[in-house]
Amino acid sequence: MKQIVFISFLFTALIGCKPTGSDFVPLSAGVSSMDSVAIRFIAALNEGDTAAIGNLVISEYEHNQLLLPEFHLHYPAATPDQADVIWENLSKKILKGSLYLIGNHMKRNYQFKSLTFEDPVEEFKTFRIHTNSLLTVLDSTGAERSFKLFGSVVERNGQYKILSYREP
Repeated sequence: MKQIVFISFLFTALIGCKPTGSDFVPLSAGVSSMDSVAIRFIAALNEGDTAAIGNLVISEYEHNQLLLPEFHLHYPAATPDQADVIWENLSKKILKGSLYLIGNHMKRNYQFKSLTFEDPVEEFKTFRIHTNSLLTVLDSTGAERSFKLFGSVVERNGQYKILSYREP
């Protein structure tokens, strides 16, 4: 697969054009593994770093331009012409979830233990969605605690980002 991608890039460079479509566009500030998403998320919570919490979740551009066109294939109501409305609803959920995190989980000195997903992976043409996350941490007393603080993680071209935060 890596050879095919390299040959595609080489061919487009030789003929002087860029790959068409958004297949090659990476997630901005995406991280390289599923555990890295959770570890950075916990670090941001522990440090009270709201900017880092914001950077771990997908952007409006990523949602509307990279994900939504393919969501429509699985969810017919999620049409690209509804991008603004769908993003507005998702961004409200992200904001409410972020406010919950700030009010209830900041600076708790959690340590990462594991990240699992309770539902099967949803496959799309250029990305995957890992759904119904369960984050397990050790708290400051060493007790194990499990939370559903974010719902899904997007995987695209070897990069991972959180789709949205949850408010219980």
